[in-house]
Amino acid sequence: MKISILGAGSVGFAFAGYLGVSGYNVCLYEDSSFEKGIKDVKKHEGIHVTGAVEGFGEINHVTTSIEEAVKHAEVIVIAVPANAHRVMAEACAPYLEEGQIILISPSKPFAAYEFATTIKEVGNTNRIYIAESSNIFACRKGETNDVNIVGMREHIEIAALRSSDTDYVVQKIEKFLPGIERSELLEITLNDIGILVHPAPAVLNAGWIESTEGNFDFYWEGMSPAVCNILEKIDEERVAVGKALGLDLPTIFDYMQTEKAKENATLHELIRSNELLGGPKIGTLVCPKHLEYRYITEDVPFGLVPFSEIGQVINIQTKYMDMIISLASAMNKVDYRKNGRNLTRMGIQATSLDELKREIIK
Repeated sequence: MKISILGAGSVGFAFAGYLGVSGYNVCLYEDSSFEKGIKDVKKHEGIHVTGAVEGFGEINHVTTSIEEAVKHAEVIVIAVPANAHRVMAEACAPYLEEGQIILISPSKPFAAYEFATTIKEVGNTNRIYIAESSNIFACRKGETNDVNIVGMREHIEIAALRSSDTDYVVQKIEKFLPGIERSELLEITLNDIGILVHPAPAVLNAGWIESTEGNFDFYWEGMSPAVCNILEKIDEERVAVGKALGLDLPTIFDYMQTEKAKENATLHELIRSNELLGGPKIGTLVCPKHLEYRYITEDVPFGLVPFSEIGQVINIQTKYMDMIISLASAMNKVDYRKNGRNLTRMGIQATSLDELKREIIK
């Protein structure tokens, strides 16, 4: 089985390295404009993996040719940021073959919908299985051909764009990834915790980020009681969208619960008691150094925007999401709604809840 990893960032390195250590036939692709990032992998024919997985992962083929990467691959992993999903779909669409599986990992809201729409626009009519997964690796890419896998999720949720395809996709993916669990695409796509904890705090702490270049504890200090009030409002909107689509989504309080948390703790107290989010070990490491950082440039246009767009169709108000979208757009002088994952890019033409359900629940 040939498995191609498209994208050579931290996730791409972790995926390729893990599969290489496990002895699979791996191809690693990167765009030629970022070729420097794979030159050592190509030179040494592999990736040194440390952490939760240890060993040298042999990479069978390292390339900047998208055609070479896609050709004859049974599974193609899309391991690029959400703002590159459409570009990657356009690049690989002409070469996609009948029956190939595309796994977008980690998932981002409605990524599979945009990917499928883009492939169709390019003119490829082959039967392609498009799926998304929950985040698998906590990882950090090194300076050369190395990656540290801090942790690996034990239970990995996977769902296909067409629900009837999920069992087939799971059967293929579980051959090389442990802990695979069947899920529904909407459950994965609507449970992106990043859109809750990244955009609003980054926007509301814009002055602090710019004046200190991110020299503060993003979660423990940046998420003050007032900022947490806004997070709760955004989460209420997310849960409302899910409910309208028939899903009982976990709340931000559910995500933030820890064994150390006191009973009836506020959101601010939950965050301050979570040592995985802040404190001496993490501190400023996770804080943006500037405002053109992925907490805004990725999580606003490809996280908040699709929620807001779907909300408009089904008459769910998302005024707090809209506020953050507008502020982020004004601050960075970018129209994130126009350039983000809007209804057009998702290929959604519905004008009512019933029409939307028919389009996205397949």
